[in-house]
Amino acid sequence: MVEFLPKWSLGTVENLKVFAKIKLIFADLDGTLIYTNHAEIYDNINILLRALKHTNYKVSFIIATGRTLHGIVSILKKLDHKKNTPVILYNGGLIVQIPSYEILYKRIIHNDRLVQIIRLINYYKIIVFAYSFGETVLKDNIDDIEKVYGWTKATKPETEFNNMPIHWMNGEEITGEINAISVLLEVSQVPAEKMKCLIDDLSQIQGISYTSSGFSYVEIRPLNSDKAKAIELLSRKFGYLNEEILAIGDNDNDSEMLSWAGIGVSVANASENAKKNSDYLCSHNVSEGVVEVLRLVKNAKRYFK
Repeated sequence: MVEFLPKWSLGTVENLKVFAKIKLIFADLDGTLIYTNHAEIYDNINILLRALKHTNYKVSFIIATGRTLHGIVSILKKLDHKKNTPVILYNGGLIVQIPSYEILYKRIIHNDRLVQIIRLINYYKIIVFAYSFGETVLKDNIDDIEKVYGWTKATKPETEFNNMPIHWMNGEEITGEINAISVLLEVSQVPAEKMKCLIDDLSQIQGISYTSSGFSYVEIRPLNSDKAKAIELLSRKFGYLNEEILAIGDNDNDSEMLSWAGIGVSVANASENAKKNSDYLCSHNVSEGVVEVLRLVKNAKRYFK
C-alpha cells in the first residue's frame, strides 16, 4: 500500500536511507512537473536540480513525457536541463539526446496498421494525427525532423495542441513510409454511445496499444511501448541499478514507470492507478510535489554520505 513520503523533520532518519541511494530521477511533465509558467516554480526546481548535480550528490534528472519534442523545447529552456541529457517522448516511444536530437531509441506503428486506424474516420467523427521523427543528420530545424500528419472528414485545424503544423492527407491516403511513433485520435465529437464501439474496433488491430488521454483524445502506441521500457533502457545504458532509480508521475500512463522504478512516487492529486503502482505519495500536488521529492533526496544524501 502506498504511504506518504517520510518527513525529514519527523521520526527516525533510517527511513530516508533508501532515498540516499538514488542516482537517477525520471519525472513526468504535465500534471507532475509543471502546470504553470510561473517563474518561481521553475526557479525552485532549478535550484534543487543544480544542487543535486553537484559532485557531492551526483543525481541525474530526465524528463519522461507524452509530448512531442516540439512541445517541450521551450520548457527545457526554462529548466536547468543538463546538456547531452536524453529526454523520453511520446510516452516511451522515442528517446532523443538533447541538443543534438540524436535518436537513442524509437518504436514505430507500421503503415498497414496506420491504414486500419485511418479507415475509422469513415464511421466516427474523429481526427487522426500520426507523429513521425526522422533522422537528424545535417538537420538543425525541429520542423524538418518531427512531423504530424492528419486525416479527417471534419474541420481541419492548421496546428495541433503542441502547436505543430499539420500535414493534411486526402481521404485514406498515405504517402511513403510515415513510420509513426504515436497516433492520436481526437474524439471530442464522438457520442458517448459510440466510444465503446470505437475502442472495440481499435482492439481488433494487432501490434498496437491504446489508452485514454483526457476526455478528448485516445493515444495509440506501438505494442509494448511505454515509459517503463524507456527508463529501463536508459538505466541499463548508464549502468544504474533498479534501487538507484526514482520515478515521479501523476497519471495512468505513468503507472508502468512508477511500478518499475526502485522508488515510485505519485504527486498528491495523482490518478488512482498511478497511486496503486507507487511506493510513496507526495503531500503536495503538481510541481510542489516534485520540489518535495528533490529536497528529500538531497537531504537523505547529505545525511547518509
